[in-house]
Amino acid sequence: VFKEHCTPAVLVMEWVDVIRLTDRKKLEELGVDTQWLLECGVKISLVQLLQHGFMHADPHPGNLLVSQNGTRSTRSA
Repeated sequence: VFKEHCTPAVLVMEWVDVIRLTDRKKLEELGVDTQWLLECGVKISLVQLLQHGFMHADPHPGNLLVSQNGTRSTRSA
């Protein structure tokens, strides 16, 4: 989020190239560790709920993304 460009009516964010979890072919091509993704998703969901008091209300595979640059991050947006 670029706060210096935001107003109460406008939210300005950067574009990030990602892969949706529904794109199995691309995930396989890149050698993505799907077991790690599953474990990470569970951990992030628990941290959100238990430590921060909120949860993702629509966690289907189309709303969960993987970076294309090969980096691992447990950061949730």
